[in-house]
Amino acid sequence: MDGRRLGLVVRALRRRRGWRQLDLARAAAVSQSTVSAVERGHLDTLSLRTIKAVVAALDGRLVHEVRWRGGHIERLMDEGHASPLGDFRRA
Repeated sequence: MDGRRLGLVVRALRRRRGWRQLDLARAAAVSQSTVSAVERGHLDTLSLRTIKAVVAALDGRLVHEVRWRGGHIERLMDEGHASPLGDFRRA
């Protein structure tokens, strides 16, 4: 999910509760301008912890996924495959 989509989701969840941005900010222990930034999809300057706090205040959970265009991520995570020395380390 990109930042813009995340912002739209946060805004929809906030509005569903009938909250103003300030209400969400207080519940998440962040500033109203931070909530505004999240809702606009401006996430680059925000910490992951802050974004998670905003989502959690709405009873949501942020799920992370790493995508890689080099193939199956499971192969990359295999210790032997990921090692630049491959089998030489095991010898």
